[in-house]
Amino acid sequence: MVKQRNPIPVEEAVAKVMQTDISSKTEWVPIEKAYGRYVAEDLKADHDVPPFDKSPYDGFALKAANTQEASREHPVTFEVIGEIGTGSVFEGEVKDFQAVRIMTGAKIPGDCDCVIILKLTKKAGTRTHRHGNQADIKKGR
Repeated sequence: MVKQRNPIPVEEAVAKVMQTDISSKTEWVPIEKAYGRYVAEDLKADHDVPPFDKSPYDGFALKAANTQEASREHPVTFEVIGEIGTGSVFEGEVKDFQAVRIMTGAKIPGDCDCVIILKLTKKAGTRTHRHGNQADIKKGR
């Protein structure tokens, strides 16, 4: 049977959380036994997860420098040379004014430094037009 939930005001919820006493002795336990426990100190990752730049949305991976002159009045055209699904890796080289169709979560090819969101593009045969002059993301950000 599903329990009926009764919402409470945010202020009341925050007050309840702040009144919770989680102080106690600390001990090391295996991860399998950690359910329902609190972490006594901050955890810090010792490596990036995932260990690569991934696409935050469906779009086209390309070189941001090739979009510098793009605008609605003067779109820039890219040749679409491949497609990358989530979990796949593009092995080819992406040259100037080439793009690779990329899905959310897929690894951005090493030759590319941005992903243009799909809705900011217009398909024309096997080529894609980029409108506007800003890269949506920059590598390393």
